[in-house]
Amino acid sequence: MSDPIERQVVLKGISLCMRGQSDVIKAEAALVRYVEKIPSAEPERKKGHWINAECKDGTIAHKCSECKCLVGYSVSSLAWFNFCPWCGADMRGEK
Repeated sequence: MSDPIERQVVLKGISLCMRGQSDVIKAEAALVRYVEKIPSAEPERKKGHWINAECKDGTIAHKCSECKCLVGYSVSSLAWFNFCPWCGADMRGEK
């Protein structure tokens, strides 16, 4: 899985780590330690699952377990819905 980080934070870290370093190996080690400490710029995505829900007209829809919004597609269509289109919850893991 990708781990997006902010480019400006990394560039600042490179500048700080290289400052005063005459040894390339020490500078590289300092930079690696700095980059490993940078928090991800993307928060963890919620995980949910689809719940069958009956609409007022008797049709079956599917409700997100996280945001409770309805998605009115057939069960076969949900195979390509790996996420909730309303809240972005990941629907691939939990049943």
